[in-house]
Amino acid sequence: MFTKHVPIPLLSNEEKTEIACLMMQHPHVNEQYVEAKWQGYDNVWLMTRQNQLTTVLFVHQVSYENEEYIYFGPLFSKSSAYLQLLDEQFTSFFQADKTIHLAAEIQNPQVVIVMKTLFDHYLYPQWHGEERPPQSVQEALAVFKRNINHIENICYDNMTSKSKTTLYQATKRNQEINRWLEQRGIMLKDGDNIVLYLNIPSECEARQRLIEQYRKGKEQLTEWHQSKQRFFRAIKEGLA
Repeated sequence: MFTKHVPIPLLSNEEKTEIACLMMQHPHVNEQYVEAKWQGYDNVWLMTRQNQLTTVLFVHQVSYENEEYIYFGPLFSKSSAYLQLLDEQFTSFFQADKTIHLAAEIQNPQVVIVMKTLFDHYLYPQWHGEERPPQSVQEALAVFKRNINHIENICYDNMTSKSKTTLYQATKRNQEINRWLEQRGIMLKDGDNIVLYLNIPSECEARQRLIEQYRKGKEQLTEWHQSKQRFFRAIKEGLA
């Protein structure tokens, strides 16, 4: 596996063609959508295997008051290859010497499952309890919104936003997570996004606790056939 971060203006025509071919394997993606991503994002993270492109992640990165704000945009991947890319990036984030804020607007229930398994209650929104996130989370998301033009109004009551184009694909395997989303008023089929937020603190003890949760989450993903019942139990508790 090989990963690289490339500013979009520095992509070669060959790289753009290869990226576009992977993106357009998705039934909701056309040439206009691809062009909008070239214009709307700063960077793209790429993963290749045996010289074949397997994963594309569009990214915005903003520095503000000596903290990093990283926004994950559209993700395109062959099967579950994106898990390796995410693992490499999270490992790198854990080694940074400053606070990192991560945010994403997600339309894929499977990605929600992965992120919630990895970070559990550290990731907003939480399964149950108060739906509206703490003020610190709202302030961090406001920094993203001020610096990224295409983020529409975020509704903090249910951590949702709207997209002009949806990549959501309905499948039977994600029924539990879809019910949880719909209970929160998040209708992926209608163009809603669930807004995810994670704080990676610079303070050593707090970061170490997050890393320990991440390690547990990775184990659960590795042994998913044994862990999925625990995950879906958490969803049901959130639905109660």
